[in-house]
Amino acid sequence: MTNQIDILSPGKGCHKTRKLILYLEQFVRKHSVDAEIHVITDRKAMLTYRTWILPSVFVNGKPVARGYRPSEENLFKKFKS
Repeated sequence: MTNQIDILSPGKGCHKTRKLILYLEQFVRKHSVDAEIHVITDRKAMLTYRTWILPSVFVNGKPVARGYRPSEENLFKKFKS
């Protein structure tokens, strides 16, 4: 089963978002996690996630981090559940 990582961002040019994308790509490669990373910049799509803090990370629709980089431990918890 492929996991889905959604990053809500004001734009792909956002410095925090770029760092977050790199971190999550490294995490996926390092731990051989089957996951797709999607960056969501559309405001209407963001409303379905019910958060105003950006960037935010969701794994399989569940919140992992809002406004900061999630720890590897928190990411593992969301992939296992």
